[in-house]
Amino acid sequence: MEPIRISKYFTDCGVMSRRAADAAVEAGEVKVNGLVAVLGQKITPGVDTVTWKGKKITPAADQQKICIMLNKPRGYVCSRDAQGAIGTVYDLLPPKYRYANYVGRLDADSEGLLIFTNNGSLGQSIGHPSGGIEKEYWVTLDQAFDNSVLIQL
Repeated sequence: MEPIRISKYFTDCGVMSRRAADAAVEAGEVKVNGLVAVLGQKITPGVDTVTWKGKKITPAADQQKICIMLNKPRGYVCSRDAQGAIGTVYDLLPPKYRYANYVGRLDADSEGLLIFTNNGSLGQSIGHPSGGIEKEYWVTLDQAFDNSVLIQL
């Protein structure tokens, strides 16, 4: 197997997002082969032993790659914490899929397609501009506007 970044390993194992993994590494909670991990460190899955808060992290043997499409209603936030909104998009998922990460972000006042996956490569290719996937947004305004401000919209 090819070496990969620790943060990718955590997402591949369905444990947490890359950002959360980087934060765990920075907090000194992650060890590789018994030594405290460093940000950006690469590991070889199946060779190196990775632990988080003392618990060994391994890919679930039966964990399949998933991709869920959800029509996010208004009022829910793309976060694991409600932040004063009705709830989070994770409240809309069956509990067995709440480990998946959402791709992109829609604010609480927006509605539309939201994709969840535990496949880090798929999420990156969909969400990052370098993936070349065009995103369209429909906007309804409460007043007329001049075409000169179209670029700003």
